[in-house]
Amino acid sequence: MSRWLTAKEKQLSDVEPKHSTPKDLFTKPASTIVRVLLQQTKGNVGKAIQKITFYINRAGKNLANKAEVNKAKDILKKRLKNKKD
Repeated sequence: MSRWLTAKEKQLSDVEPKHSTPKDLFTKPASTIVRVLLQQTKGNVGKAIQKITFYINRAGKNLANKAEVNKAKDILKKRLKNKKD
């Protein structure tokens, strides 16, 4: 019997991304993270930023490579801004 879960029943750990990223991608340098995410999203910078944000939110305090992940996010944000200008 299926039913909708209430907010208390649904945990963040139950959420699975539609498309997975390569294992250990977010332990690599920022340039590698950007390159791989742009390949996966077929050049869609907005979707690449969403993937990084999803990863940051899931990792929480356990984010091992925080500086490089945030650097990759900043690189993507600059690309998005340049694309809009």
